[in-house]
Amino acid sequence: MALKLNQTYLSILLHGVFWGISIWIINQSLAFETVRVEEIDGIRQEIYTRNHDFLGVLLIIMGGKILWAYGIAYYLAPPILNRKEGIWHVMLRLFLLLAGVALLEGLLLFLARNTGDQQDIFRHFLALGQLEGLLFFLTACLAVAYALALKWRQSEIEKKNLTEEKLSSELNFLKSQIHPHFLFNTLNNLFALAERSNQPDLSKGIADLASLMRYMLRDGSPNQVLLEKEWEMLACAIQIYQLRIGEEDEVQISMEFIGESGGAQIAPLLLLPFVENAFKHGINWKAASFIKITGRIDDKHFHFHIINSSFPKIQRPHEESSGIGLVNVQRRLNLLYPDRYELQQEEKEETFEITLRLQLPT
Repeated sequence: MALKLNQTYLSILLHGVFWGISIWIINQSLAFETVRVEEIDGIRQEIYTRNHDFLGVLLIIMGGKILWAYGIAYYLAPPILNRKEGIWHVMLRLFLLLAGVALLEGLLLFLARNTGDQQDIFRHFLALGQLEGLLFFLTACLAVAYALALKWRQSEIEKKNLTEEKLSSELNFLKSQIHPHFLFNTLNNLFALAERSNQPDLSKGIADLASLMRYMLRDGSPNQVLLEKEWEMLACAIQIYQLRIGEEDEVQISMEFIGESGGAQIAPLLLLPFVENAFKHGINWKAASFIKITGRIDDKHFHFHIINSSFPKIQRPHEESSGIGLVNVQRRLNLLYPDRYELQQEEKEETFEITLRLQLPT
């Protein structure tokens, strides 16, 4: 925090020094009123007469140009560079910025006229008329260059943070593989025990869980997997969740994929938290419950929709949260699909609905 404050103060100081030097240079350039040549002791000499009466009006003009420069850098350029607004919004911003600059300079000139020599003030202003247009152009170019530099710096910071987060995720994934390997071997032993005990439902559930673990350990490690495999894994997880549902329970669960997945790919284990959330908050054995899951591909986009009955206040003491959560899923989407996804959540009195739209990699 202290480092950030120091950088802020240093940035303000550098900007102040830059504008101070700029004003000094321009004032020195305009300070020569006359140049006359005299012969003193047989030596011709040029004698310059300085007049700093321009400084007051120059400060007024530069005040407007400073507003113009920072207005472009922080107000006008960002929506253009980030492509977040249409042409009419950008034109409106430009109009407001020009109006602000004109208002500032006009107000300062009005105050100067009423506190000094009116004729001198406007004589100086007319003398600087050509400089006004030149400064407008130069400060605009300078502001655009500064905005591009800020954009580049922000992009570099985001790339660095993304790289660090990916490295951290990979390390955490490698650490998490130790316990799943042990669990996977234990599941094989339990499956054999269930088979010998002639318990087909239990043995099938263990086999599905083993398949899910195998997918997480082997197929879930790359950055992208086939959407077909991800959908099969989702169906396997649903089979496991359904083990706790009895025939007498009023629970309806449906899963449908529309279209052909082809060779489409998706980030692994991206959809599982949505299903996990639906089973956790959408199933109540004391009331009619349902979960409906739909997947669809069209025009290089994958559409995922899940709607379920909602019982958010149900809390079972033997169940614990996975720690993933829908908030963390959205964070993962921001990292893996920046500006290439749409996620909508709609909670009603009796239902909870999630719609996800992904632009698939080509």
